[in-house]
Amino acid sequence: DNCGKTASAMYTVSVTEGQTGSISGRWVGTISNNAGVTVQFELQLSQVGVSVTGTAYVGGLASPGTGTFSGGQFQFVFQWPGDIVNVTLVGSYNPYANELSGDWMVGGQRGGYWRVRR
Repeated sequence: DNCGKTASAMYTVSVTEGQTGSISGRWVGTISNNAGVTVQFELQLSQVGVSVTGTAYVGGLASPGTGTFSGGQFQFVFQWPGDIVNVTLVGSYNPYANELSGDWMVGGQRGGYWRVRR
């Protein structure tokens, strides 16, 4: 001020990325293994709160699964069709591209990459 005094203030601001909309519906794309072999991949999902149920379609074969969706992060576990292996999809939702994508894991090891869009 005109008397030479100064003042300052500090505020704490918390910013969190919220979940944007629902991921319920049909998603179509591909799933690839670490060697680059790619097959058609679809997810039919139903979301209630953070819980997700649905069906994964790998090369046209169906397998039910369950998972979660919270804060833009997606996880879904299903049994690979025709096998006893459980696959975990770990990824995120990009609302601008309307896309779910990420890595898929078997026994804690990365098996490859997947990407689906509505």
